[in-house]
Amino acid sequence: MSHELKHSLVAVDSGTLQLVKDTPLFDLLKPLQEEILLDDRCIAGTTHLPDQSCLEELKPGDWLIMEREDNPWDEHAILLRDSQRRKCGYIPANENVIFARLMDAGKLLKAKVVEKDVREGKSRRPKNKHWYKIRVEVYLVDF
Repeated sequence: MSHELKHSLVAVDSGTLQLVKDTPLFDLLKPLQEEILLDDRCIAGTTHLPDQSCLEELKPGDWLIMEREDNPWDEHAILLRDSQRRKCGYIPANENVIFARLMDAGKLLKAKVVEKDVREGKSRRPKNKHWYKIRVEVYLVDF
């Protein structure tokens, strides 16, 4: 009988084991990953988007990428992007300082859509016919 060895343990140093496999490091750490709920917020700037298609497609349970942005109007700006990397809005400027500090220190944050409300005719851009109120939960991804 031939058994293929899928994983092997290799001693790295005293007491430390390394799992060796053709797997990216992130996948190896995934079982150790913990998502810590920090807070919930409504997305800002949805009425200013030139293209609201990303907002139309968002639904509760969707994850958004949180990304620091060099922004002349907000030194702590945090941009929210969908899985296709389309701009969905921002963490509000008056609520983003702590999140920005965490991200600047190398921490990974992400947001999960928990609620979406659409209203007709409330957008500031004539092209946009809707106003989107989208509430997200902000999580710290800890390893």
